[in-house]
Amino acid sequence: MTALSTTAPLLRPFESIGRTILNVVHYLGGMGVLGLKVIRCIFRPERDAPALGKAVTHQMDRIFHFGIPLIAILHVGLGSFLAMQAYFGATFLDGIGPVVGVGLIRNVAPLMSAMVLTGLYGAMFTSELRKPDRDIHDRDPEWIPDRSVVLGQSAELRTAIEPSRLAASRMIAAVLAGPVMGVWGSLVGIAVGYGVAAGMLKVSTPGFFDMFMQMLWVRDVVGVFLKGMLFGFFTSWIACYEGLRTEANDEIIGNSALRAATLGGIAILVVNSSWFLIFYQAGPAFGPTVLTPPSL
Repeated sequence: MTALSTTAPLLRPFESIGRTILNVVHYLGGMGVLGLKVIRCIFRPERDAPALGKAVTHQMDRIFHFGIPLIAILHVGLGSFLAMQAYFGATFLDGIGPVVGVGLIRNVAPLMSAMVLTGLYGAMFTSELRKPDRDIHDRDPEWIPDRSVVLGQSAELRTAIEPSRLAASRMIAAVLAGPVMGVWGSLVGIAVGYGVAAGMLKVSTPGFFDMFMQMLWVRDVVGVFLKGMLFGFFTSWIACYEGLRTEANDEIIGNSALRAATLGGIAILVVNSSWFLIFYQAGPAFGPTVLTPPSL
């Protein structure tokens, strides 16, 4: 015992590192188990399990209700800023349309929309799934009973409905809503950017949109949809897992919601960076340019 007590301080840093590694592995393993259960309940639902269609529609309605105004406000600022920055920073009119339009569609709109949504998922999905059982009737009435518990029902029915049904409706809704919100953010930002360019900088409509369309790639448009789906998948997966973690039921709800939003933001950055490394490394990185390439 004496030897252990004297060497413990020396081993304490390694203990912390090992504990951190184990916690990460445990966390990822728990997410993997939840993912497999979600897939199973979608393709092989239990007998008499509630249908997902109405639940998904309900969740999408909630996402749009809160997300549309927030994302619109954000992209009003982004669209106007990009237009002003393109003009006063580069001092040429041809670059305003591409900077605003291509910039938003290629990266800014899907990225920032997903950042807004991951905060919403942490606030909505995580917190409502973490509620005590006495509040169950406030979560998914008429759609999917929550947390395998149905108040007033028999014990057999309580154990028959899995929490993964709750995650499934939210994850499907997030995957479908992600591209829609990315397109919505792009449209708002482009409209505001064009309004600033035409009203304040006296840029003509052809001068704004012609060069913008010339520089827009098919992969940029495809990326809005695919990245939006990936962003929605990972962020909602994390948010649902944080809400359904049985070992964290006694934590403050705000801690779990904050962790879900933070980890979701990190996942968005990883997916976004990976997308650019995969699809924009071959050939010219960002397509045609309005500037003359430098001579070597």
